[in-house]
Amino acid sequence: MATEASEPVSDRPGIPESLIDQIGQERAQELMARAVREAVERQHAAGLATAHGEGDGRVFLLYPDGTKVYLDEDGRPM
Repeated sequence: MATEASEPVSDRPGIPESLIDQIGQERAQELMARAVREAVERQHAAGLATAHGEGDGRVFLLYPDGTKVYLDEDGRPM
């Protein structure tokens, strides 16, 4: 027996509801933060650096041993 697909519920006519709309902003933030933490852990476990940013806009590479290497505007180590 075929079931009829329900129409997405949205306050934007003609635009389907997004996943964030479905699960809520707070839950989406939690899931994204966890995914990023796990990705950083995997990179560091493989001995690789990860790129991060400071609140003031400075970008740095974080190495598995905790070393931070800040980058200039061209992406070169300072």
